[in-house]
Amino acid sequence: MSIEALRREILSTAEKEKIRILNDAEIEAKKIVDEANEKALSIIERKRAYIESELKNRREVAIAVKRLEGRRMVYEQLIKLLDEVRQGVLRELNKLRNSDDYLDIISRYIVEGLKELNIFEAKVLFSSLDKEFFDRNSKKITNNVIKMVGRDVKLDFIDSGQNFLGGVIVCDKEENTFYVSTFDGRLNRIFEERLDEILNILRGDVNEGG
Repeated sequence: MSIEALRREILSTAEKEKIRILNDAEIEAKKIVDEANEKALSIIERKRAYIESELKNRREVAIAVKRLEGRRMVYEQLIKLLDEVRQGVLRELNKLRNSDDYLDIISRYIVEGLKELNIFEAKVLFSSLDKEFFDRNSKKITNNVIKMVGRDVKLDFIDSGQNFLGGVIVCDKEENTFYVSTFDGRLNRIFEERLDEILNILRGDVNEGG
C-alpha cells in the first residue's frame, strides 16, 4: 500500500472514530441532562408538596386559633352574664333574709341537715350577720323543726363568726360532720354546675370542629 493510500485510510479511520466519540458523547450528555431534569422535577415536586403541606398546616392553625378565640369570647361573655345574674340573685337573697319567710327557710335547712347527718342533737352555726335574727327566733325555729321531724330535737345555736349571706351550717355536737346549707354555698353550687355545663359545651364544640 502506497503512503498516500495509507494516509487516506488513517484519516478515514480517525474521522469515523471522531464521529463515534461525538455520538457517544451526545448520548451521554443527553442521559446526564435527562437525569438532571428528573432530579430537578423531583426536587420541585418535594418542595411543592412541602409548601402545600405548610400552607395547609398554617390554615388549620389559623382556623383553630380563630375558633378558640371565638370560644374564649363566648366564654367571657357568659361569665360576665353569669356574674350579673349572680349579683341579682344575691340581692334577692339579701331581701329574703329580711322577710317573714326566712324563719321557715332556716327551719327547713336545719331539718335537711339533721336528716343528712342522721342526728337529732346538733349545733346550728349561723352567720354573724344573722345574730339578731337568731337571738329573737331560736325557740320558734326549734319548735318548727320538732314539728317537721315529728320528734324532740336538741339544737344549740352558735354564732359562726363568719359573715356568709344567710342559711346555716349544721353539725354534730362533736363537730365531726357538717352539713353546709348557706345561701352562698347553694348559690355557688348552682353557678359552678352551670359553669361546668358551659365549659363542656365549649369543649364539645371545639372537638366537633377539630
